Amino acid sequence: MILNKQIAESMPFVSKKLNIDDYKEHWKDNKFYDSFISLLDKYSRARELRRDGNCFYRALLWQMFEYFLTTKSSEASEEYEKILGKISNSKADLLALGYDEIVIDDFYDQFLTAFKDLKDATIDVTDEEAVHEYLEKLFSNESLAPYLLMHCRFMTSAYLKANSILYEDFMVDYADVGSYCDIEIEGVDREAEQMAIIGITNYLGIAAEINQVSANGNVESLTIPEDAIDDGKRFIAKLLFTPGHYDSLYTH
Repeated sequence: MILNKQIAESMPFVSKKLNIDDYKEHWKDNKFYDSFISLLDKYSRARELRRDGNCFYRALLWQMFEYFLTTKSSEASEEYEKILGKISNSKADLLALGYDEIVIDDFYDQFLTAFKDLKDATIDVTDEEAVHEYLEKLFSNESLAPYLLMHCRFMTSAYLKANSILYEDFMVDYADVGSYCDIEIEGVDREAEQMAIIGITNYLGIAAEINQVSANGNVESLTIPEDAIDDGKRFIAKLLFTPGHYDSLYTH
């Protein structure tokens, strides 16, 4: 509890964009430092996320909402509508899996409303500060953000439970996929593992590029799903994984 309080007092939920040159100084004298130099080959900026167990989900949602808030193209509009449809159907999917409506209703309503509101947001989307302030109101607080993060976890579980036959062999420490999801996915502040990334990307039909630092100075990149093509015409979350933590990456 004391550690959580110290984290909260020292680190915002989501930072403003930092130049990679400044970001990497946090890792000076660390064995991963050279990896951040390698990052400059592809990325120029990063956002730091609070280390509270929700960093993956918060980073993913922030980038997804940011993308559809600021990207005005026919491809983005079409993808937005597809994701909106999946979010709209998520309540029915969860009910079909045996969730109680009274448990999921508020989380579902808040998430659906927040995503719908992106379409008619009345801000200057070319103003980086205005965009940051808009997203802060969603994800950088103790009131609305927990609802959005929890429904993201519910949707992750929905995919994994509905497709449990594909993942039963990976349940080393759990009796089945359902019990894994109940603890590892839906547990508040539980850190995301690769199974969570598979679940949410498949459920929403999006992709995530995970860039992982290594002690040899390289950055190993994995895209989930593996066949996702980064052609600049679809949303792909760009995340940096350091041991036990995710931050966000940007090309500009």
